[in-house]
This record gives sequence, structure tokens and C-alpha cells, in this order.
Amino acid sequence: MNKVLDPRRVGLVKDWIFYGSAPVLKQLQLCFFYYVRFWF
Repeated sequence: MNKVLDPRRVGLVKDWIFYGSAPVLKQLQLCFFYYVRFWF
């Protein structure tokens, strides 16, 4: 249980989630940008 609650591991998981979702968010941002540009 100690390993699961290790602050360093929690930080790694947070980094992994952040960097893992960053490209997806960027892709959504691009899609939204083109969608708005298309309509307006």
C-alpha cells in the first residue's frame, strides 16, 4: 500500500495523465477552431 500512496508515484501518474491528454486537448482545440472558422 505504501508504494501506491508514494508521492513520487502520484506525481508521475499526474504527469502521465497531463502529457497523455495534452495532444488530445490540442486536437480538440484545432477541431473547434476549424469548426468555428467554418461557420463564421
